[in-house]
Amino acid sequence: MIIALIMPYLLPLHITRTFTITFIYAILALSWNIASGYAGQLNLGVAFMFGIGGYTSAITSATFGFPVWFSIVIGSLLGMISGIIPGLISLRLQRSYLGLATLALPMILSAIIVNALPREIAGGMEGILAPPLLGVRDIVLEYYVALVSLLLSSIFVWRIASSKMGLFFQIIREDEDVAKASGINTHLYKVLAFLLTGLLAGFSGSLYVHVVRTVSPVVTSFLISFLPIIWCAIGGAGTVYGPIIGTILLDVPTSLARGYIGAFAEYVPYALLLLVVFIPRGEFGVGRLLVLRLKGIKLEHMR
Repeated sequence: MIIALIMPYLLPLHITRTFTITFIYAILALSWNIASGYAGQLNLGVAFMFGIGGYTSAITSATFGFPVWFSIVIGSLLGMISGIIPGLISLRLQRSYLGLATLALPMILSAIIVNALPREIAGGMEGILAPPLLGVRDIVLEYYVALVSLLLSSIFVWRIASSKMGLFFQIIREDEDVAKASGINTHLYKVLAFLLTGLLAGFSGSLYVHVVRTVSPVVTSFLISFLPIIWCAIGGAGTVYGPIIGTILLDVPTSLARGYIGAFAEYVPYALLLLVVFIPRGEFGVGRLLVLRLKGIKLEHMR
C-alpha cells in the first residue's frame, strides 16, 4: 500500500496513467468475480453492465450537464439494475448455456447504441466525449481516485464474501441442488449476485469513461468481457485478492508493451484465455499460490 501511495512520484506520468486504468479494470474483475467466482454463474457478458455504466455516466454529464460524481452514481445504479437481466436468465439457464446467453447481451447493447439511440446523444460508432473525472485532467489525482475506488471496492467484496450472503453464494456454486435442499432461495441469491456484479461493473465503466474522456461501442467489445475472466483465472477466482493481483500482473505489462510491439500486444490476452481451460476457477492462480505458500501449504495437498 505504501508503494502504491508514492508510485506517482516515482514513475513517469504515462505509467501512472496505465496504473490508473489498471485499477479501474481491477474493479471490473472484482465485479465479475462476485457472480462467477463466488456464486459460480458463468457470465460472459460483463461488458454489458460496464458499457451501460459508462454510457450512462458520459451521457448524463456531457449531454445533460450533471456533475461527474452524480453521473457516476447514476451509471453505477443503472449498471446494477441492468444486472437483473442476466440474473433472470440464470434462473432458466446454467453453465455454458448461461454463458452463451450473457455473451449476446453486449452485442445487443452495442446494436442499440449504434442504431436506436439518437446520434446527438450517444454518438453512434464514433461515440461521445466525456468530461474529465475531476473537472480538469490531472493524472496524479485520477490515480489516487482510482486507487481509493479499488480499495473501497475490495472492502465491499470482502464484506460480501465474509457474510452469510457470501456463504450462500459459495454453496450455490458448489452444488445448487444441495443449496435448495438446505432451504436457500437460490433464485433470489443468483439474481442478487448479478445485481452486485452490475453495481461494480457499472461503477468501473463510469470511472473509465471519465478517465479516458470518451466512450464508444468499444466498451461493449468481447475483450472487455473476456479480460476479467483471464485476470481472475490467473489471480484466483473466488477470492478478494486474486482479481486484483491477476489484473495488475497481466494488464500493466501488456499495456506498457503495446508501445513497443504495437498490435501484437493485443493478442496476448487471447493467448492467455487458453489458461482458463486449465484453471477455470483459479485453483492454482497466482494469488492463491502466494497465500498457500505464506501459509506453508504444499501443492501436493491440493491435488
